[in-house]
Amino acid sequence: MEQGHIGGGQAALLIFTILATKVLLVYPTAMIQNGQGAGWLLVLLNAAWGAAAVWVLAALARRFPGRGLAEVAQEVAGPVLGTAFGLTVAGGLLFLAALVLRLLSESFIIAILPQTPPSVLIGTAVGLAVYAGYLGLEPLARAHQVVIPPVAAAMVVVLLLVLREAQAGWLYPVLGPGLPTLAQASLWHAGAWVEVVLLGIYGHAFRRPGELGRAGLWGVVAAALALAATTATFTAVFGPEGAAREPFPLYHLARMVYLGRFFQRAESLFVLFWISGGLTYTALLLHGAAVTTAQALGVPFYRPLLLPLGLLLFGLALLPGSYTETQAWDALLRQWAALPLFGIPVLLLAVGRLRRRGGLAHVR
Repeated sequence: MEQGHIGGGQAALLIFTILATKVLLVYPTAMIQNGQGAGWLLVLLNAAWGAAAVWVLAALARRFPGRGLAEVAQEVAGPVLGTAFGLTVAGGLLFLAALVLRLLSESFIIAILPQTPPSVLIGTAVGLAVYAGYLGLEPLARAHQVVIPPVAAAMVVVLLLVLREAQAGWLYPVLGPGLPTLAQASLWHAGAWVEVVLLGIYGHAFRRPGELGRAGLWGVVAAALALAATTATFTAVFGPEGAAREPFPLYHLARMVYLGRFFQRAESLFVLFWISGGLTYTALLLHGAAVTTAQALGVPFYRPLLLPLGLLLFGLALLPGSYTETQAWDALLRQWAALPLFGIPVLLLAVGRLRRRGGLAHVR
């Protein structure tokens, strides 16, 4: 686990990618359902909770440099509670990766390959994720520097090309149902940013530990702007009521791109977004789950855990019976994930500070 190291820019790009993957799912639709014409503003309010989690994780990294989240939990709470916490985080990451992988594969099947069994797509993605995890964190980060910028640029081009169909009036009133309602909805969906916990897991991998907070904030801000821009464009093109019924926002926007007979069917390029986003998300969460499991169990190597965790990921991804059921499970997981996302790191930070001052020196 000590062999791979990443810089601040690489970490920011990783966090941006894994958070912005929600643009391929129903997250923009959910924001519009709750925020109406102000769904884009709800995205920004929602991202503030992710930024708060980054601040807490950065504070933990400064107080416990060179250690991952599971190792910090063991030092603060003792070996039993710390191990239980680490295994819980690893299981949550694995289950979340399984749900997102199933959602992406079902979306891919519905839109492009209706005759393909989900197990084929899921099995292929899991196999590639195991291989990517075996290569390590640093190769993953370096690959992101090559692959993600062109994909992000293509998504920006899609948004710009559909602006001629947009109606600014759909975005009014600016505050939608009102600021109190938006603030309450942002808290309800705070678990949508649970993936920032990877910053704490990879605390040992930063070449300079002080970069963790800056990298996390840059990644959260960039992802929030990308999701807000997509949500605003989607609302302005389809209207709040129409957009609230569309399950694949970016795909439907890509279908509207038409530049004469020489450039049609732009949604075929959307396949690249799905493939890149799905593989990246799965590989990072599987790798993070393996590293956390190794740290929690005190194992010096994580690579032997990749294959069994990959098989478990494959089985979990096939567990839901349908796309609708998978959506319900994902919403439920993210809803309850908000409590450990914010509560446990804050508790670890508070107890760690007390122990450093000697107030809890006798507690183990």
